[in-house]
Amino acid sequence: MKKAKVYTVFVSSGYGGAGGFPQKFISNEEVIKKLEKECEGINFIVRDMSKGKLNVNSVLNELINLPEDPDGVLIFGTRNKEDYPLALTGLPTIVVYNLFEFMNLPYKLYYEKGKILTTCIDRMNAVSQSTFDSMFKDLVEKVKLIEVIKKLKESTVISISPHKFMCIVDYKHLPIGYNEKLNNSLKSSD
Repeated sequence: MKKAKVYTVFVSSGYGGAGGFPQKFISNEEVIKKLEKECEGINFIVRDMSKGKLNVNSVLNELINLPEDPDGVLIFGTRNKEDYPLALTGLPTIVVYNLFEFMNLPYKLYYEKGKILTTCIDRMNAVSQSTFDSMFKDLVEKVKLIEVIKKLKESTVISISPHKFMCIVDYKHLPIGYNEKLNNSLKSSD
């Protein structure tokens, strides 16, 4: 099975707060390296808009025109409503907010309409190591959901039942002799 492909966009550098630049800062490149280490079953296609060479339209155009659809989208930071279309592609999407950066959370758009997962990480090392580890673990678990969705899409489920519809069977209270009848019907179908 091929690795899941996650189209990953860094909308910002991860630091947009007031004051000076933090002493310890986790760059976009470091975040990806950590994710690649934790998510071996995922291939990250990374685009970094924070350097000013890419904009939302160019990234969306590339995403739409990829030869193979990615299995999900991962977006780090959103600064304004112009960035929202990145999250509304219809693919499984996770938006990651950088702690202390502007965190505009369009609830109705992301949760009700888009069904988008969100999480937050601290890239400025403002929280304790255990809190950072917990935040990063949450991110990793959500990213791995995209891999699970890919596997489910590619899976085949075979269901054998003597009934027309599976839902009529109450699995808590199987009829007497259910397993024997099922085995006999399987043997007779050879």
